[in-house]
Amino acid sequence: MLRGSIRSNAVLAIEVITTFSREDNIDIEDWKKENVKWLQKEFNKAGDGKGNVLSVVYHADEPGNVHCHALVVPIDERGRLNAKYYLDGSRTLTQMQTSYAKEMQKFGLERGLEGGHAKHKDIRKYYTELNRAKKLPEPLQKETGTEYRDRVLENLEELQLAALKKRNDDRIKFERNLEEKRLQMQENVRDKLSKEYRELNIMNNKINNVQKNINDLEVQKSDLERDLQKQKQVLGMIKDISKKVDFYDDFQSKFNALKENNPKVAERVINAIELLEHADSGVERNFER
Repeated sequence: MLRGSIRSNAVLAIEVITTFSREDNIDIEDWKKENVKWLQKEFNKAGDGKGNVLSVVYHADEPGNVHCHALVVPIDERGRLNAKYYLDGSRTLTQMQTSYAKEMQKFGLERGLEGGHAKHKDIRKYYTELNRAKKLPEPLQKETGTEYRDRVLENLEELQLAALKKRNDDRIKFERNLEEKRLQMQENVRDKLSKEYRELNIMNNKINNVQKNINDLEVQKSDLERDLQKQKQVLGMIKDISKKVDFYDDFQSKFNALKENNPKVAERVINAIELLEHADSGVERNFER
């Protein structure tokens, strides 16, 4: 049962044509049965379990035009009228053709090249040419029976049919080989592009890694420069301390010599230093206040 309302532009039915080249000698009755089985398997997807295939009619009334004509209502698993569910894009149609070809392999039928651009010669036109080749030439005016017979013998039917079939077989073989080469070249180009893209990605990754290493080195350089600056400051402080130590050692040596040679002067120097220290302490206290 259909669910929901039906849109005014909805596809109510799908026409499906299944066919093969008449030159292939197969069991037609068995082929027709297998066609019905495939159609039911492919399109009977309605959720209520009922069949979507309304009718399948076999046609072979025209020379070479052998086919099954099916009418299908496109109801999906949810019970909705949905043609897109069965015919959504070229990939879906390609898969459907492949599925049909797989089911027909038992008859020796072969699928056309997937993705090929070769166009098959219209089967009606092919058999029209074949039947035209079978027709005997009309007798010419004032042509005797013997002359007519000789002319007919010069264009034997078997030779004409064989030549026509050979030409068509050669054409089909040539076109198939050409399509195989084209598809192979297309695949080779695709593989080559894929390889180049992979190599390009690898190169980009290497460039990114080098750039990251450069950035890390820049950070390390900045850290080293800061450390160097700190070390320079420490070194300057050490130099100042060393100078003060040298001055103190020199002063102490001279003061000891003064103390031995002139104790009174040395004592006055000590008193002066103590006064300076007291004066500095006073200044510091004033600053603290």
